[in-house]
Amino acid sequence: MPFGIRTITHKVVEPLKIETLRFRNTEFENWAEYFRWMFSDNSGFRTPKEERRNQAIIESYRNKNPRDETEIVVTYIDDCYKLIHYEIINPLTLGFTAFQKKSCQYFEQGHFAETPEYGEPGLDFNLVNITGIDKELTEGLNGQEVQFLKGGKVVKAIVSLQEYSMKYTYRFDNKGLLIRLGRKLFRKDDELGLTKRTIDLRDIFQGIKKTT
Repeated sequence: MPFGIRTITHKVVEPLKIETLRFRNTEFENWAEYFRWMFSDNSGFRTPKEERRNQAIIESYRNKNPRDETEIVVTYIDDCYKLIHYEIINPLTLGFTAFQKKSCQYFEQGHFAETPEYGEPGLDFNLVNITGIDKELTEGLNGQEVQFLKGGKVVKAIVSLQEYSMKYTYRFDNKGLLIRLGRKLFRKDDELGLTKRTIDLRDIFQGIKKTT
């Protein structure tokens, strides 16, 4: 080779291969594809609205029936390969919304492990996790919310879910703030004079009866 002449070789970069996951006779590349399939036309939900906040991708699914105000809000990161959480929101169930925001802020890696364990935020897109999420979405909600109203407004809500042995109480008045500050103002006669209302959470979300 003559002096001063060099051969430049270009390395061929193979395109990134995305492995698909086959589940319920359908192939998916990420969580977003699965949720869009789950909430497609025959599920009764509209095409989702998408929003991006920093690294997060948020999709909102609303029912086609205008009288059904239930909204499913799903949050992903890492190009939809990690599922942070999904929320089932309805303006009638303030207590259940509060429960999801305070007690179930995000999924962790070991959420659907044989022995649930703490881990990194977000569920990877794999067979174990998609099976767990699919079971939840298919079965729907199983529990109730007992509300106490004053002047037509909810001042207190008690949420109980079949999968948990505890009951979760949330307040939506000034007493709730004072309790959080450490003043024990809750008494047994707190509910006197309040109107009681019980909501079956299955009326909010009965689950998706998806056929494959």
